[in-house]
Amino acid sequence: MTGSPRTSIVFVGRNLLGDCLCTTPLLRAARTAHPGATIIYVAHDAPHCRVLDGNPDADIILYSDALVDAAAVMTDDTWLARLPIAVPPPRHLCRLDVQAVHAFGHEVFTSHLSHGFARLAGCSIRSVRPVVAIGDAERVAARAIAGERPYIVLGMHSTSPVVGPDWSMVTKNWILAHWLRVARHARDHMGLDVITVGAATDQAIPSRYWRSLHGLPIKVVGALLAHAECVVTVESGLAHLAHAVDAPMVVVYSKDVPREWAKPLEATRCRVLYENPRLVTPEDVVAAMHDVLGASHAHTMS
Repeated sequence: MTGSPRTSIVFVGRNLLGDCLCTTPLLRAARTAHPGATIIYVAHDAPHCRVLDGNPDADIILYSDALVDAAAVMTDDTWLARLPIAVPPPRHLCRLDVQAVHAFGHEVFTSHLSHGFARLAGCSIRSVRPVVAIGDAERVAARAIAGERPYIVLGMHSTSPVVGPDWSMVTKNWILAHWLRVARHARDHMGLDVITVGAATDQAIPSRYWRSLHGLPIKVVGALLAHAECVVTVESGLAHLAHAVDAPMVVVYSKDVPREWAKPLEATRCRVLYENPRLVTPEDVVAAMHDVLGASHAHTMS
């Protein structure tokens, strides 16, 4: 990515939550390289994309399915003219989607997804930690929702399809009975409330061991994760969001996906259980939770 300090940089992306978050290190790199540039991000009109709201590295964020769909076949001056704002030259236009990253071939699996997005833009990044702006309003809402007791958050849903190195589809989910045992241990033996989160379209599974809070604004979810004693999740967009806010975290991560593809490399309080999810036991997760809680409390006191 090259240009004068007054360059207009337009990113266009239709991505699920995790992939959307993995584009934010690129925004940071673009802002650092071109501090005087106007940075515009066009995302599709989906609730999880509001995780981009307030991003300090974007000047303008537009949400439009029509614009993103059109950009799939028309990323030129004609398409730029459809934007509801003027984009003066010189300008750089970059489409960000995981399908384009996959087009690089097998070698893309040797590094974090954020490096793949940076490669699309022809630049490098210094960090893969997602950038999310969590404000006071989201923190107040999260505290009101969570209540006074310490809690853990479970992220049981991973509906996004993932292709492994052999181009086969990868299963990332963990079985319900295991989630129930972890929740019961957290409640009965650790004295913690248990909250499950998901999108409004994810199935909320009733249980006496947890409260299901689905469909919350995505940045309120981020605040919930930030203040949790621990987040336990499969590899998903929620794991990337927990990475962004540096939440204590345990990730059940399928070994059918290379660690480098999306592992939260810079998370300071994270344990990754890298195995076939069907072979990861509740005892494995509970042990990792205790490990993370100990590290988290040490981190708090230091």
